[in-house]
Amino acid sequence: MKMNEELKAFVQAYIDGEDVEYINHYENNNEYSKVTSLATFEYPTLVFRIKPKAEDKWQRVIDEKYLCKFWTTNPEVNVIPTIGYLARKELVGYVDGKGDRHDKCEVLREKGIKQPYFQGDDIPTHWAVLVYFKNNHHLYRREVSYLDNIDWSEVVAYIEV
Repeated sequence: MKMNEELKAFVQAYIDGEDVEYINHYENNNEYSKVTSLATFEYPTLVFRIKPKAEDKWQRVIDEKYLCKFWTTNPEVNVIPTIGYLARKELVGYVDGKGDRHDKCEVLREKGIKQPYFQGDDIPTHWAVLVYFKNNHHLYRREVSYLDNIDWSEVVAYIEV
C-alpha cells in the first residue's frame, strides 16, 4: 500500500493513541466509525479524520453570543422566563445578560436564529441552511440532506432558513 503524507499522519495519530475515525462517502453514509486496527487504513474509499475533542459548549455559547432560553423551576424564585444572551455559567445555574439567575438554560433552536453546531450533535435535516465553517471566512447557503457531503467536523454553526 502506498501512503501519502496525510494518510501517514492519520496512521501515526492512531499509533499515538488518538481516536481516528473513518467514513465512506461512496456508501452515502454520514456517520463516522472508530478505527480499530491498522488494516482499516488499507481501504482506498475511506476518508479519515481525528475525532474532534470535546468542546466547552457553554463558553462557546457565551463567546459567540448565541440566543438562549432561560427559566427557573423553583417556585420560590420570582424570575420570569426570558430569551437573551448567556453572561456566565455557574456551578448552580446560569446568569443572563441582565444579571438574573436561572437554574435552566438552553440554546434557542429556532428557524432563522444562528445555532451552534457541536461535534456529536444531530446533523440538521432542513432543506436549506446557511453553514459557518471553522475558519469563519466561509458562509454559504446549501440545501442539506443526509446524502450531502458536507464535512460536519468543520461546521461550527448554522442557520435554518
